[in-house]
Amino acid sequence: MDKRPGRLVQALLAKSVLEVLFLLTLVTLFSLNTFPPIRGSVEITPNGINGWAVNTIEPVQRVEVQLFIDQKLVARGDANISRPDVAAAGFAADEWHGFYFPVTAIAQGVHQARVYGVHESATCGGGSPDHADYRRSSLI
Repeated sequence: MDKRPGRLVQALLAKSVLEVLFLLTLVTLFSLNTFPPIRGSVEITPNGINGWAVNTIEPVQRVEVQLFIDQKLVARGDANISRPDVAAAGFAADEWHGFYFPVTAIAQGVHQARVYGVHESATCGGGSPDHADYRRSSLI
């Protein structure tokens, strides 16, 4: 019988380290697919809200954007308007990542506007934007 328990301990520690590294790799790959980094910018104009949104994992994909004013969904659409500045800055492979939401009828006063870039995760059953598992990434 081998009286060197140190080799067994070393082997178990090495195995544990390899398992942790494997799990970290899986979690990283899963999170990048489920919650892709959506990069963008929002600008407020006198007649509406415009900006751009890019899925940095798949920069040719068009991102769905949603406008919430005072925590209420008021508009949604795809970021597919020409924005040559986005491509020129290197954020996307093409210029078709802009969006515009006209805002016409809003009461005077202070309001909160938020634009979300939406990504459907693999866990969404029906693919509906109203589905509870739909994922959002804030742009502002």
